[in-house]
Amino acid sequence: DKNPYQSKRIKIEHGEKGQIACLTQGQLAKVEKLRLVGFLDKSRDLFLFQCYTGLAFSDMQKFKLSNYSIQEDGTYLIKDKRTKTNTTYTFVLSEKAKAILDKHKGKIPKISNQKFNQYLKLIGQMIGVPTLHSHMGRSTFASTCLNKGMNTDVLKHALGHTTTLETNRYATMQDKTIKEAFKKLNPKN
Repeated sequence: DKNPYQSKRIKIEHGEKGQIACLTQGQLAKVEKLRLVGFLDKSRDLFLFQCYTGLAFSDMQKFKLSNYSIQEDGTYLIKDKRTKTNTTYTFVLSEKAKAILDKHKGKIPKISNQKFNQYLKLIGQMIGVPTLHSHMGRSTFASTCLNKGMNTDVLKHALGHTTTLETNRYATMQDKTIKEAFKKLNPKN
């Protein structure tokens, strides 16, 4: 008649969250060049859309270009709330992302997350990355932005993160970027 565990505190330790793997620019180019059909083609387009926008799978599945208006400068400023956290994200739609939307008449192809990741494993085998998965698209976007000079606070807003600590899990700094930063500090005369 009495709960024997009521006075016991059970604490479950969470593992430390590590860096999320991303594609190199060479691997990304291989994905872009693949000639695929059917669901493999749609899955590749979804993955590339993640690489170009940083959207999570759930946010990408609700994305429709018709929900956003074109700006005076001809760009689309995408501002919405993340499905998972209800946090606002904001980014400018790139030409490559727009081309994918045009191919699919302004809408993202629908597929289950499980099937999407199964198809990504097949695509990954084709390019030599057998562990390819959905989150790698988001991480590839973050790493590309960081290495092209985007401020981490701006990147944090583009990804819809609440802390730069979370953003840092997605964005991998390349050695080349670090070397270039130090060259600016110590220019040769």
